[in-house]
Amino acid sequence: MWIGSRNGMSIVYPDNTGYFLTMKEGKNDFSSCDIRNICQDRQGNIWVSTDNEGIIRISGNPKNIRSLKYKQYSFRNQLFAINDAQKCMEDKQGRLWAISNSGGLFLYNKVKDRFEYQNRKIHLPDDQTFSIEGDAFGNIWVALNKSLAYITWKSQDAEDLRNITYFTREDGLGEVHFSADASYQFGKEIFFGGRTGFFSFTPSPLMGMKHHKKNSKLIITDLLIDDVPFAMLDSVLKSDISKEMPHYTQEITIPAKVKKFDIEFALLTYGNASKNVYAYQLEGYDEDWQYCKPDVHKATFQNLSAGTYRLRLKATDSYGQWQELPYTITIKVLPPWYASRIAFMLYILMLIGGIFAAARWYKERVKTRNSLQMGVILTNITHELLTPLTVISATIYKLKERAPQYEEDYLVIDSHINRTTRLLRQILEVRKSQAGQLHLLVSRRNLVSFIEEACENIRPMAEHQQVTLSLEKPKAEGMAWFDADKIDKIIYNLLSNAIKYNKVGGKIDVSLSLSKDQAVITIADNGIGMSKEKMKHLYTRFFDGDYRKQNMPGTGIGLSLTHDLVKLHHGDIQCESQEGKGTTFTITLPIRKSAYAPDEIDNSEKTNAVNREAIRQASQETKLEFQPASEDKPKLAPVHQSIFIRKNASKILVVEDNEELLALMLQVLSKNYHVFTAKNGKQAMNIIMKEKLDLVVSDVMMPIMDGIELTKQLKSDKSFWQLPIILLTAKNKEEDKTEAYAAGADAYITKPFKFEELEVRINALLANRKKMIEKIQAEVSLQTSTESETQTALHLSNPDQAFITRATEVVMQHLADGDYNRDSFAKDMVMSESTLYNKVKATTGQTVIAFITSIRLKEAQRIIRSNPNILISEVATQVGFNTPKYFSKCFKKEFGIFPKEYAEKLKNVN
Repeated sequence: MWIGSRNGMSIVYPDNTGYFLTMKEGKNDFSSCDIRNICQDRQGNIWVSTDNEGIIRISGNPKNIRSLKYKQYSFRNQLFAINDAQKCMEDKQGRLWAISNSGGLFLYNKVKDRFEYQNRKIHLPDDQTFSIEGDAFGNIWVALNKSLAYITWKSQDAEDLRNITYFTREDGLGEVHFSADASYQFGKEIFFGGRTGFFSFTPSPLMGMKHHKKNSKLIITDLLIDDVPFAMLDSVLKSDISKEMPHYTQEITIPAKVKKFDIEFALLTYGNASKNVYAYQLEGYDEDWQYCKPDVHKATFQNLSAGTYRLRLKATDSYGQWQELPYTITIKVLPPWYASRIAFMLYILMLIGGIFAAARWYKERVKTRNSLQMGVILTNITHELLTPLTVISATIYKLKERAPQYEEDYLVIDSHINRTTRLLRQILEVRKSQAGQLHLLVSRRNLVSFIEEACENIRPMAEHQQVTLSLEKPKAEGMAWFDADKIDKIIYNLLSNAIKYNKVGGKIDVSLSLSKDQAVITIADNGIGMSKEKMKHLYTRFFDGDYRKQNMPGTGIGLSLTHDLVKLHHGDIQCESQEGKGTTFTITLPIRKSAYAPDEIDNSEKTNAVNREAIRQASQETKLEFQPASEDKPKLAPVHQSIFIRKNASKILVVEDNEELLALMLQVLSKNYHVFTAKNGKQAMNIIMKEKLDLVVSDVMMPIMDGIELTKQLKSDKSFWQLPIILLTAKNKEEDKTEAYAAGADAYITKPFKFEELEVRINALLANRKKMIEKIQAEVSLQTSTESETQTALHLSNPDQAFITRATEVVMQHLADGDYNRDSFAKDMVMSESTLYNKVKATTGQTVIAFITSIRLKEAQRIIRSNPNILISEVATQVGFNTPKYFSKCFKKEFGIFPKEYAEKLKNVN
């Protein structure tokens, strides 16, 4: 006897012995299964239906347990669609059926050794099945949710379905609610049970067919467009959708604006209409038949893609006779206007036009790219030329010292260097204008004094050409918002052109007028003027302005750049000229703050400083460029410097990737300083970490680590933030200078530079640093004096002074400890020895040992001053000196007098 329980399967023999079966298939153990039903087929196989492990087949000799073999059919191995099985049953035809309370009806396929889903094939409307029984005629009875299904076949083939009949309460079943596996066949009589009772019947071959005399008819009853019945639609829309009424139509056209449509249908039958089942398939959209829910007799479609579809319909009455609509309904879903045929034709035409346009654009792009590449090459060459000019300028500086008698020749070379420099920078400005990288940055300044200074800067050039330059300006101070760098370039270009194209003894009149909103600058000359034909191309780049006739240098880019700068400044430029009489330029510029965008306004003083620096350099270059070489003119005095390194020479580091310039700077600067060199920022950092430097001179554009990054690293390091840095570069944009100062640079010099200027900057920074060190040393001296402690505390606000205060306190705490050295000091200051050395050296100019000794001696001086009668040996012990002799020697070196003599003088005074 086979016994199934909620936790497994057992077998009991007639001799009252039994075993619990351990059911395994390979490594898969399914012994602990919840068994719902056990049945046996004709081959003697036992089929066990479980609630959690699917179906289990047991084969073999039950008298020999070891001979039993187990096969599982479950969702895990895809041999059964789900894991819960309600019952297995073999019918008279030898077909093995299985049902599931949640999965429906299944048929065992012996060839594939698996259970296959049958609900869709035989059109069962419900997946919830409770029980199954077979009758003597080979048909099966399936208990569904609210009905009893009677399924018949024409032959033994399960595919050869005859019909399916549903019996409900209308057929005498009453209010039936079937229970799981509540069925039994006794002889020919079949019993089914439910929650409220049970019933029985004896099946017959014609059961369910005796009242079915003729086939029913399936028809279309209505067509709903966006939930509106066809009869209620606008007549025009009706005509567009279908030429016939829904009952007769075989073709429906759905406009693109329709989002949803429904097709209603009905099966004309004299039977129970509630038992009718409907199904539809939209070919081109549905892969299989779609079965409607009970009491639903319409097909709903939403948001169908444009295209042509065919709708098939079928239905079955209560007797299981399926009727299919004798024709298919063609449904055309129109595309929106942008997806119509005409639209696609336009798209094709646009594509062809786009291809031609793209080809043309590509040709223009290649041309523009080549032009830009040449522009980039030109820019790079321009940048690279500035460094050789620096080398030439430095070489002249050396020659002035060795052969000062050729001063006039040096001035000529200097003039051409400055002229070339200005030309190269003008080329860079034009490139920035072409690339859209010119940026406006206005600040509030005195425009009257600015224009006056610009005229004075270029006056040497006018005097050299024997041209009179006059300025008419307002008497009052004219504060205005403008970009000093851009205005300086505009004024310089216009004035230099007015001088170039003037005659000997000519004149230039500059006038400035200010109103509430704008400034008007007029530059008029009585030179050669221009023809109307040349006026048409006045602002064209590389325009030939007859500068060769005037025997003056020119490039044809000055006026083009001036025009771009005026437009950048939201201004306007007008020109009036008569050939042979002269030319007048009138520039109108807005001067109110509201005329500029927020990102074009700068209220900081840093920008003003940068602009002043740029204008100062331009002024210096202009004056030198047009200074005549004559005995009557003052000559540049050569700087007399020692070629030997002084004993206490300042240590500076020069960082430059150009080897020639680096070698030249080393040769020139070594006369006055102890110079170290590096070719990039990384090498420079290595040297800075090893050497005790006083100043760094660095190029900006270098490989591996550039000058800006080097500056940021030094200024962010507590050990080196006070180290002065001078940056050298060929980049002269305002934003480049602003970036350098923002990084922490102390000075910014553009190439080519003069060594006189570089040395002046170096000496100034070193002098400032020396003054700072002297001030801090004085404050250290005050800190060791008790009379001045309160006053000194008021001045300890910056980081250097705070560091010195802390360091002094630490030393004073170990004043009497003669073994207190540099290592102990570094540990107490929570610093490495090298960092402490750099910090102390930078802030006081002393070594760590000298700093400690200085504090000891100053405290000794204070002790003696407070008690002149104290023993010198006692003072030495109190301030950490092991021997009075060494203490006296150090005291004499520090104060110029022995401690005993100092005490005697104090006694005499008292």
